[in-house]
Amino acid sequence: MDTNPTNIDRLRIATPCPISWEQMTGDNRVRFCDQCQLNVYNIAELSRIEAEALIASTEGRLCARLFRRADGTILTKDCPVGLRALR
Repeated sequence: MDTNPTNIDRLRIATPCPISWEQMTGDNRVRFCDQCQLNVYNIAELSRIEAEALIASTEGRLCARLFRRADGTILTKDCPVGLRALR
């Protein structure tokens, strides 16, 4: 994964995991993959600041679930469209 912590929209999954999110145990933010024995983080359930801190702290070794919008940006919990809808 390209892990430039200043711009999470540049994240790329190098090798997608064949195990589905639903097969992993955990919650909406993080689940454990029995195949790779790693936690998989759902970036869409983290704020942009939380996601950037997580990426910076893992030094490039991170499993994550990403949702990329049509414009190329990564969906995070605090996306402007979602915040407007809540207000």
